[in-house]
Amino acid sequence: MPRGYDQYDLPPPLLGVKQDDLELRIPLDYTRESFNMVSRRGKLEVRPGIVKVRATAPSTSKVIGGITFKTMAGVAKTVAATRTTWWSLGASSWADLTDGVALTAGINDQARFQVFPSAGVNLLIGVNNVDTPKSWDGAAATFLALAGSPPSTARDVTAVANYVILGNVIEGGVRYTSRLRISAFNNPISWSATSADVNGTEDDIVGIRRIGRAAFAIYKDYSVWTGVLQAGTFPFAFDLITEVSGPCSPSSIVTYDGGKHCYLGNDARLYVFDGLAVTPVSGQVDQSLVDDLKGLARVRSWGMYRRADRMVWFLFPFASDDPDRGVSYHIDSGAVQFHNFGKKLTAGWRGDDIAALGWNDLATFTWANIAATYPTWESFGGKLLPIEYLGELDGQVYFFKDNADDDGTPITVSWATPLQAWAGEEKMHSFDAIESSFEQVTGGPAILVQIGTSAALAEPKDPTYITVGTHDTTLATRQLMKASATNRDSLVARLQNVRFSGSVQNKRLNYRGSELFLYDEEVGD
Repeated sequence: MPRGYDQYDLPPPLLGVKQDDLELRIPLDYTRESFNMVSRRGKLEVRPGIVKVRATAPSTSKVIGGITFKTMAGVAKTVAATRTTWWSLGASSWADLTDGVALTAGINDQARFQVFPSAGVNLLIGVNNVDTPKSWDGAAATFLALAGSPPSTARDVTAVANYVILGNVIEGGVRYTSRLRISAFNNPISWSATSADVNGTEDDIVGIRRIGRAAFAIYKDYSVWTGVLQAGTFPFAFDLITEVSGPCSPSSIVTYDGGKHCYLGNDARLYVFDGLAVTPVSGQVDQSLVDDLKGLARVRSWGMYRRADRMVWFLFPFASDDPDRGVSYHIDSGAVQFHNFGKKLTAGWRGDDIAALGWNDLATFTWANIAATYPTWESFGGKLLPIEYLGELDGQVYFFKDNADDDGTPITVSWATPLQAWAGEEKMHSFDAIESSFEQVTGGPAILVQIGTSAALAEPKDPTYITVGTHDTTLATRQLMKASATNRDSLVARLQNVRFSGSVQNKRLNYRGSELFLYDEEVGD
């Protein structure tokens, strides 16, 4: 019997999920759904997994933020903040930086950091919305209270034009939710009464971020402002840019490309601010985001930028009150894709760890115990390898890593093409076969291939899926999956699509497209 005489090319859907139009009109460059897949290098691939930075977690307390920075000597330092302390990453373990008094951040608070060169050191300044601002010089055994009589606490911190700026502060026991406090010029440990109240929009400061050398953005609950350096007695002039939904939290504002910001809004949408205008960028999936991001726990959402992929990632609460679902936004293509995590990942930040890792750093290890921290040669990483860190509710810290699973748990993937009337809405389509292309991977996963059928796009969510085969990614041979005698009649419909799914553990998954073979006939009255 000849192959279906109607042949359709299914390219790898690199433009992400699109749900804002009738499926019949959605191009095949998009998916109707996608979980744990990302668009990279012209292919659809499994997202990065998470690998423990050290076998032993720094703490049992929730990780609420972190930073990687360099000392003046060029030594990379990574700090993870929990609700109770800061921890510095060492060659084999984490060092407690607490000054003897535990921090007291609440379950909805986030730690925010800023590095400022001062007195011959790169001074790390941190706030958590509850405790007094702290500082660390990268060498001392513990952090200290930030000197110079700053506010008693702040929700966020940034540095612009040689000033340190704190936002949403407590002074004299009183919370000033729209107040900015500004340090002395070139001196982060000198704080006069210089302050500004950004009032007039009846909302609170959520976060502050540098835009460029002389300007910063002020994000409030329902408005976005800018502060710009000016000549005169007061260092900055302030302007209301627009009244729009602000970010969910201080950590859900992500900087990329030299000063642009992407943020997850408190209305469950993604926005980009370029210093001039705020633009929504998630219209194709807004309804899913609105459905998924619910409740007061959205203040625990956070984001990070993955430089290797040019993607902004946001994690937010979905099945629990702590982040367990993610959404990625590709800043070049605009692709938006969804992700699930089996762990509650509560913070993330970019870093260059293992930046100084060498044989001397491994002096405490033996061949018998090294696998607990570095199970493979690849897990050593490399000099200044651009990576990201993710912190967990239970106090563990992970790398975000390609070709890895989620700390021993396989990553479950799926994606589906939009339903299509392939030869026209006036025809019935009979599935004959599908041939897919996946990169061959030794020990790679098996991918389930299913055909979906629909009579009239009347299903509340998914069409009826029928399995037609399993693609073995360990093989380089042609894999043609045909309709069987038992399912052939069930695969006749006006509308059809294709769904792929599987489970990936410590392997690549690289989808390169498919060819779909169909027969068609006129629809009867």
